[in-house]
Amino acid sequence: MSELNKLQPDMLGTAFKQEFQQVKDRVNELGNDTGAMATNVSGLFREIAWLKLKQPAEDRVDDGVLFADDMNGTRFGFELNEVESQKIKIRDGEMLMIEDVEIPHFATDEVVVNQAYSTAGNGGRKLVRLQSGNQYVAVKNGTTNYLIYKSEDGWMTNGVLFATLAEPSNSPDIALATDGSKVFVILVAGSTAVKMYSYTEDGARDPVKALDSSQTAIGRISLAIDPTNGHLHAAWASKNATYPNSFNIRYTKSTDGGVTWSTVEQKTAHNASSIHGTEPCIVVVNSTPVILYSFQTNGANNIFAMVGSSTANRTVHNGAVHVQSSPSGVVDKDGVIHVAWQGVDAEVSPDNYIRYSKSVDGGITWSPMKRFRLGKDASISTNSKGHIFITYNSYSGCYFIKSIDDGVNWSEPYRRITGSGSSSLDDSSLNFTIPLTIHGSVNSVVFNGEWIEIIEEPRTSATAVYDIPSTDFVGAFVKKEGAVTATAFLNDAPMDSTLDGDEFKFETMDLLPSAVPAKLRLELTRPNTTGEENDAITRILGGRS
Repeated sequence: MSELNKLQPDMLGTAFKQEFQQVKDRVNELGNDTGAMATNVSGLFREIAWLKLKQPAEDRVDDGVLFADDMNGTRFGFELNEVESQKIKIRDGEMLMIEDVEIPHFATDEVVVNQAYSTAGNGGRKLVRLQSGNQYVAVKNGTTNYLIYKSEDGWMTNGVLFATLAEPSNSPDIALATDGSKVFVILVAGSTAVKMYSYTEDGARDPVKALDSSQTAIGRISLAIDPTNGHLHAAWASKNATYPNSFNIRYTKSTDGGVTWSTVEQKTAHNASSIHGTEPCIVVVNSTPVILYSFQTNGANNIFAMVGSSTANRTVHNGAVHVQSSPSGVVDKDGVIHVAWQGVDAEVSPDNYIRYSKSVDGGITWSPMKRFRLGKDASISTNSKGHIFITYNSYSGCYFIKSIDDGVNWSEPYRRITGSGSSSLDDSSLNFTIPLTIHGSVNSVVFNGEWIEIIEEPRTSATAVYDIPSTDFVGAFVKKEGAVTATAFLNDAPMDSTLDGDEFKFETMDLLPSAVPAKLRLELTRPNTTGEENDAITRILGGRS
């Protein structure tokens, strides 16, 4: 313990100099009373290191002698070596013995349901995936019901009927969204109302919410969730008594998981039979909703974007006299908005071609339009690598194209199946190489996709490695809970270890030959995984010379 004298008070933050010296003086007064000295050294490390952990970051000294990690985002004095650490995850104040395992999935024309139900309407997603990996599909049976099907195995077996929503579905639309644990549904009820349903994963339904009523006609509908705060945003096109001659865009949001909703906003206010705002697709970027929609009138046909609370139209593409329709939007991992739609121009009239644009500033400005292939009903998605996929329908079946360079260059089309009504999964956290997509075919609804799921598996052993600045002596206190046992090594040399209650105390058995950068390695074990997340390391406090 003579190494204590190497810990100099001027290496600490100013607030601790006096306290450090007082404690150090008390320790030195103990002389050769090693038992009492060890107790006070423990008190020194615990007291100062824990106080240091609680101080604002600006009061900490990067080259100080103390180090700590509260497993809750506060760490100083050393760095976790994520490359050399194995089978650990740090979250919610705990270091857990868990490993991510990759599970590949391949699905080709797997049957969701053996009925020719409709999956049309590309602005609102018809497919969602929860954190558990379970997937849910919404379809319209064309008469009296909307239906939701569930799969726990990536549609390797036919989907299971999850919910029947007894609302007229002969012409309107339905859209799904998820926060990872619940399925949120908005739908058009008849031709006059918009409603929201929500379900837990086990099928429990929350009270149905009426979002809008007294409309005289309702078209397409779209729902999005803000991944940063769980706020829900919904948009649809409708006519009403105030604007009986035009379809207009309406919008509402919920900040409490769908329990309550804001007063519906009339985002456009046209009232002429030749002017319509239709087919909205809503996305959220930087907690701001962006509504993409089709504007159609004689001599002016556009894809517009409305950003946030503004009702100003930002032009994605001006098609002039040529109709542009059915936008589908997605936000990638970098906050770029990508949109695909179908449209006509003077060169290809009267045929629709798939088109694309993107915005890097939240929907204010848009890149020049790219025209791709003959097709319609585009559904756009992006994966965890930032690759962009556009699935679309052509006269000979369903296809997709992809870009691996942020929309600059695009692949040749890949043919999927004969079908229509493509709707792809919007999940930019998922690593997929073929977009997860449902299609309506002649006699069924089918699913295609190729993806890798990451699942967590508990482990009985794990390694945590911390990089420590130059030193020749280290002492550390490692607090644990449950059945975890820890052993420690400094630059691969075993450290002396004692267990006091729920805390291991580790000390350098022999000084390192000289002050050098060091690695503190903790080897964690437990007899089995039955303790689950109750076996954990919850705090590390320590000091170095």
